[in-house]
This record gives sequence, structure tokens and C-alpha cells, in this order.
Amino acid sequence: MKSFYAYKSAAIWVVFLLLLFSCSRKIEIERFDGVSNIEKGEKARLDWSFGRVDYVLIDGYKGEFQPQGWLEVQTERSKSYKFTAINYFDTLHTTWRVNVKGDIQTGGENSAFPGMSESFKPSGYVSGIVSSDDAEPNKMKIMSYGKVGSVGFVDFLLLDKYGNHIRDILSRDISLSISDIDGKKYSIANARENWVPHPQSNLNVHILADNSASAEKNDELLDALKDYSNSYALLDNFDFEWFNSFSSDEYNQISLFQDSFEDVGQPTPAGLNSVFKSCNNLLTQLDTESGFDDILVIFIFSNDNSSIFYDAADVANIAREKSVRVYPVIIGTAVNTNTFKYIANSSGGRLYYIDENAISDAKKVLQEIIFGQKLYYTLQFDASEIYSNTNLTLSLKADGTLVMDNFKIMTTPEPQYSDYQAIACFAFKDTTVKEEFEPHIALLAELMKANPAMTVELIGHCGIEGNEEASYSLALTRAQNVRKLLLAGGVEPKQIRVVSEGSSKPIYYLEQSGWQAYYNRRVEIRWIVPEQLPYEILAESLPSEEQALQKVEDWEHRGYKSYYDRYLKNNNSMYRVRIWGFATIDEANSIATKLKNKYKIAFEVR
Repeated sequence: MKSFYAYKSAAIWVVFLLLLFSCSRKIEIERFDGVSNIEKGEKARLDWSFGRVDYVLIDGYKGEFQPQGWLEVQTERSKSYKFTAINYFDTLHTTWRVNVKGDIQTGGENSAFPGMSESFKPSGYVSGIVSSDDAEPNKMKIMSYGKVGSVGFVDFLLLDKYGNHIRDILSRDISLSISDIDGKKYSIANARENWVPHPQSNLNVHILADNSASAEKNDELLDALKDYSNSYALLDNFDFEWFNSFSSDEYNQISLFQDSFEDVGQPTPAGLNSVFKSCNNLLTQLDTESGFDDILVIFIFSNDNSSIFYDAADVANIAREKSVRVYPVIIGTAVNTNTFKYIANSSGGRLYYIDENAISDAKKVLQEIIFGQKLYYTLQFDASEIYSNTNLTLSLKADGTLVMDNFKIMTTPEPQYSDYQAIACFAFKDTTVKEEFEPHIALLAELMKANPAMTVELIGHCGIEGNEEASYSLALTRAQNVRKLLLAGGVEPKQIRVVSEGSSKPIYYLEQSGWQAYYNRRVEIRWIVPEQLPYEILAESLPSEEQALQKVEDWEHRGYKSYYDRYLKNNNSMYRVRIWGFATIDEANSIATKLKNKYKIAFEVR
């Protein structure tokens, strides 16, 4: 009996050591790109390196290959090469995809998106497809959503750490849930996987790209879009247009239609940003009766500052009306994300961000957006108790791993406001309104003539162009010159007010680029709408933000609406307290006189 237990103990130790050793012999992928894109007649180099491997097999080739090696292949048609890496304890199967430009492949579900195989490089974007029982979800991305009657729907991607979209997840032991911020859960039904077989087309893809003065890196953006079209056949209907404040009211798109971006010209960045006007023009002229889904992808470098007659709410409303999903792609940090988040939420799209030093990621973003219209999971949920705009979270749990993403069901439009709207910008120390801004001013004149009760305030601004007195005069002359053009266009003098802020209210306090300095040298417009209580009383100016906040609280305790803002005086930051909420200038002047008599300080109505 003793020898039996000794034998059993020894056997257990042997098994333990074998298991320990086998764990240490798990195959690792050290180098394996997994995809090559070539022209017809070219060779592709398949270059690999596997760790802890005895040998490698490649389907279609005799013999064994070394764990580190390469192979040149030539094929007239796009083709997948299956690799098998082997050691005594482990076997790994993977695929290298060779895409031949111009070759259109047909096939079953694994061809739902052309040129994609399994990826082995960590990625935050869709970069491959995997069908595996043990693939571990790493990220969920909601690509579209909405509410029709009492039924809500969500379409989403499920990625592993390499950016592979995981197929067949619904066949595993998973749990799905939708909840709001209060923890209320919504009943889910009809979860399924959806795919559009390649090469079937189901999309009209409309692309708008910023070409305002802020788009100094639009050449890198165009290179990324060209790279996308060179890597994947444009099997859907694509059209493209650059936009800025000089864009016409007609949508003059470049229609690509299964071609490439190679014929798209590279314009010089110029002018202001008119993304809302451009979106509105495109959506208004769009024929959505083609039977295809329409999506709008917008690449933006800066905030809209010149649409004047349109705002984010207009874009959101018409996108919802025409069932066009909008995918804004913000490049850099000079954009108000809330505005474009609202447009994405309202249309059922998704908002993306790209670092200005990684604009090549635009290729990955566009690829993911289009992928997400063709191969995705979809589900429905009970939205009968959603009566107002509601933030929701979709969660999926698989084998102990939890992933989630947020979305917002919009039932009611929300007002949207721009930080500022400019009618013209100027050269350094110049007051001449450039010819390219005159059509914009003429359009404003026509609107004001047709609405004689409308009043507008023209606010002149300077950048770093002289001392305080000179800047005030320069900014005032700029605004006055815009007024002259409006008057020449038939606007009544009583409809126009002119003021100067000098250099006290720059958009960019530190002018780190030419376009930032250009945007500081501007004339803004402000609509005088009594219903919006547009008149304010300028109160104290203070050297610190803490002092300004205290004064605001003092005025609020006295029963007045108040806030403060920052401005420059002799290149030093100051904080100005404003009392707001007056429908007419007479009302504001009356209150200002009373306050002056009571507190013995100067007040100015603006």
C-alpha cells in the first residue's frame, strides 16, 4: 500500500511538471502582419516569427518551415494562406490574406468585408474578423441605434484586443442588458448577428471634409482616404466634397462610385468653417429613395464659425427626417465635442476622435464605420417607457468578461448654440473685407431686407496687432466696413449695431498657428432677438477669477442674473462681470442707471 501511494504521488508530480512545462510552451506570435495588399503581377512577402515553435506548415506548400522565416508568393486573385505553427504541446492556426488590387472576391460569410482576415496586432479599431469559441471580447462599439414607436434597437461591434470583430458570440453562454443611469433595465428581444454578403452593395457613403483655414493637415487626411480606397474596393456608392465658408449652397460632390480617391484634388486650406451649412445643403438635396442606406461621414478640424443661418439642431433634425446616420470625426482638440455628439446621438451615428498627430487613423475610422453597416450584432428592446432624451448603457458579459458602451435615445430636440459666428476675417493690421467674403455678406443682406424687424450686432476683433487703443480702432473699422457692405446691399441703418472688442476677446489667447491668428482677426455677428434677452450690463472688471466669481454671487444674491468672462487688457488677463436678461436696450439702460446711482460705479450696456 505504501508503494502504491508513493507511485501515485510520483505520478501526480510528473503530471504537474508536464502541465507546467506545457504552459511554458504555449506558442507566441512575435511577428505576423496577416495581410498584404499588392498590384496585379506583383509578389507579396509573407514574413513571420513564432515563439516556442518547432516548425511551421503552410497549406499548398510541401515541407516544413522554420519558426522564423519568409515566403514570396504571387497570385492573380486575392487569396488566403493558412499557417499552422506546431510544438509538442501546442498548435496555432492563423491566416495571411493577400489582396490583389482590382480583384473582386465573392464568397460566404467570411467574405462579408473584402480584404479582411484575422489580425494579430493590438488595435482599437476594427482590423479583422475572427470566428472562435474562445475569443475574448475587449471592446464594444455601438454603431447605430434609435427608437421606432415603442421599440428601440441597437447595432454593435464586438472586438478582441487585436481589433477582430468576434463572430458567433450569440452561440456562447453570454448575457446582454440595457440600463439607464438610474439602474432601470429594459427588456431585450431578437438579438441576432447581421451581415451583408460581399460583394453586395447596401450603402451610399457621403463624405464631407473640412478645408477651412484650420485644416492645415488636410493633405494627411486625403492621403489616409486614398490609402483606404487602395486597400479595399469601394463597392458602395461614395461621394466626397471639401467645405469651408466659401462653399456654394449647392452640394458639388465628387462622385467616386466604386472608383478611388485618387482623382480628388488637394485644395489650399482657407476661410472659415461652415460645416453646419454644408451638412444642411447635402442633406436637403439628398434623394433617400434609392433603396440604399445613406450615411454621412464628416471630418472636422475646428468648430463651425460661419454657417450663420444653420446650427447643429438643423443638421440633426434633417438627418433624422431623412434617416441618415451621421458619423462626425473630430481631428485635434479645437472642436466643441458636445455639438457633434448631439448630431451623432440624434441621427443614431457615432462620434470619433483622432489625434492631430495620427491623422492616418482616418483610414481605420472610415473602415470601421463602413464595416459596422455590413457585419454587426443587432437587438431590439422595449422602449415604451422612454418619453424623453435618455442615456443608456448596453452591456455584454461572456465567460466572466464584461464589455459595454453608451448611447442616447433622443425623443426631443435640444437647442444648440455656437460659441461665435463670424462674417469675415482679415489680414494682419488690415481692414479691407476680402472679396471672397462678399457673397456671405450679400446673403446676410438679403435675409435682413426680407425681415426688416431683424437687428444684428457687428462685433469687431483684433489679434496681437498693436496697443490697446490701436487695436480698438482697428477692430471698430473692420466692423464698420462690413456695415458699409450691408448698407450697400439695401439693409436699413437701424437694423445694424456696431461695436469693438479690440484685442480683448481673442478666440485663441496664444496664437500658435497662422489660422488661429486669422480667426482672431474677425468680425462676428450677434442676432438681437428680444425673446432671447440679448442685452447685458457690463459691471466690474477684476484681476482674478476668484474675485469675479465672488462678485457674480453678490449680484445673484441681489436678485440679478450674472456671469463673468475672461478678456485681455494690455496683454493681461482680466475678468468682466456681466448682468444679463434684458429684452430691450431701454430696459437695460434703465436698470444700469439705477445701479449706478445705488452703488456709485460705472456700468455699460451692451
